[in-house]
Amino acid sequence: MRGIIAKIDRETEGAESLEFLDEAGQSYSLPLTDHLQDAKRGMLLEFTLKDGQVSDCELYKSSNFEPLDVPYTEVKDFAIYRNAEPQKGQEILEQAPFPVEREGRTEDNVKWKLMSFAKKCGANCLIDYGAEQYIKNSIGFSYYMYRAHGTPAVAARLDLKGESTRAELEDKLNEEVLKHEYILKDGMASSKLAFKIVCAVLLVIFCVGFILSFL
Repeated sequence: MRGIIAKIDRETEGAESLEFLDEAGQSYSLPLTDHLQDAKRGMLLEFTLKDGQVSDCELYKSSNFEPLDVPYTEVKDFAIYRNAEPQKGQEILEQAPFPVEREGRTEDNVKWKLMSFAKKCGANCLIDYGAEQYIKNSIGFSYYMYRAHGTPAVAARLDLKGESTRAELEDKLNEEVLKHEYILKDGMASSKLAFKIVCAVLLVIFCVGFILSFL
């Protein structure tokens, strides 16, 4: 039988161990014995299973190991996480270099906007999600709005039968979509700064004119 190493514990003195998954995703643990000292996460190994016990475990082609070729299965269901940690057994293999922000009348609405953008750029989750309610003032009235942010990311899990490699999933996000978003975000920030500067200049001119009118 063949398995893939999912976790290695070299820190617990006297109880060093490794954990691996078989083709069905079943997890097994083994002591990190001398012949397994070269083990690395993502390496394949061959083993025998007898009466539920693992025996005759050996690393498989360890000299040809390439971390970027490790097989993964991309998580299918879109998820939103309030921190950078996905569900147990999953990893974040790629994430956008900046958070995305959207606004709307309800939190469900802004969530939908963020999810739509994330899917558009190839992500299957949002990490570091957060939302806040604020009051937006308009001429003669005000109303509640929601502002939310999150970082598009790609989550996957180690899988001996995975159809994607780590390298493929680390390069899954659409750079053109993200670049366009960054340009818009940067442009809006510049526009707001320019508006504030113009307002400040006009205020100074008004104040100077007001003072001179009394001279």
